Amino acid sequence: QWLLMTPIGKWVGMLSTKSTLRRNFHAIFGKNTPPTEQEIDDFWELMTYNNGKGVIHKIIWYMDERIKNKVRWVGGMQNAIIPMLMINGPEDPISGRHSAEMFKILVPHAELRLLEGIGHYPQVEDPWGVLEQFINVLHA
Repeated sequence: QWLLMTPIGKWVGMLSTKSTLRRNFHAIFGKNTPPTEQEIDDFWELMTYNNGKGVIHKIIWYMDERIKNKVRWVGGMQNAIIPMLMINGPEDPISGRHSAEMFKILVPHAELRLLEGIGHYPQVEDPWGVLEQFINVLHA
């Protein structure tokens, strides 16, 4: 990801392959919920649609935006008057359990639901589990 943010980022994105995507996704999905070949195909289609590989280096700048806007974004969640819910895949090495724990510390009034065994894409790995948690919070 950091290479995408360098002056050669555009070319790094253009060199991305479905094989790279597959390897990366297997690393961030839960070990018992790996992506299917159909899911890899679907994600690859989304990534390559309309010159997606040619602009992916522009999308990765959200990482910089997180740092620049942290105080404002966290403050917005802390001061929110609407109900808040985070449904998290704790096995995600990028934003899993550690992010969920920090979220609960920073936004203690929010609901937090962990889908054990699930990784970075809970809505893909366990869509019914995500829906169930959402409905449970609605009816609480």
